[in-house]
Amino acid sequence: MRNVYGLYSTLNEHLKQYLLPLDNRNATTTVWMVLAVILSKSVSLASWDVALSFEVNAASTIRRFSRWLHNVKIDIVQIYDGIVGEA
Repeated sequence: MRNVYGLYSTLNEHLKQYLLPLDNRNATTTVWMVLAVILSKSVSLASWDVALSFEVNAASTIRRFSRWLHNVKIDIVQIYDGIVGEA
């Protein structure tokens, strides 16, 4: 079984410089979403929930990720450019 919280912590340390424009809640969600893509190898929100194995209702997790993706206050291009440029 994976230690997703340990992976989250490590990923958060590497990504935090790119997430400075976000408030803490959105930055946290961003890191969980990046980790979910890596673990699930998918862009499907339902697959992300399975990969992360949270102890909460799957629909709640999917709604949280969906709200983040549709938040007009988040400059996705700025975040994406920083992360991909570093990779």
